[in-house]
Amino acid sequence: MEPSDHFLSEWERLSPLIQQALDRDGNTHSLEDLKKLVLSGKAQFWPTKNSVGISEILSTPKCRTLSVWLAAGKMDEVLELAEAAAKFGKSQGCQKMRVSGRKGWERVMRYIGYSFKNITLERIL
Repeated sequence: MEPSDHFLSEWERLSPLIQQALDRDGNTHSLEDLKKLVLSGKAQFWPTKNSVGISEILSTPKCRTLSVWLAAGKMDEVLELAEAAAKFGKSQGCQKMRVSGRKGWERVMRYIGYSFKNITLERIL
């Protein structure tokens, strides 16, 4: 399926923010990797005027979870895109939504119904 002109222009416009989020996340993907995941339907792209998010649906035998694992931009817009993503996740049969990010997100997200569950530690081998 060919990407729309709107998608391509939004992707290009928000690529610097996506790259910032990738850099903070440990550079596990390139911009091109993410673009391919979005275009294949394996990931979702959440653009706003000054912000962006990337999510994916994780399926286990007992639960579907919408995981928003990259976000960057203005806080109020990121919170708006999180709500849009939550509605999408619910429409896709997700029972949970997970937001990954820096510790500071806990302080903000708890006011809209998120609770702290765990911390991820990483070591370079």
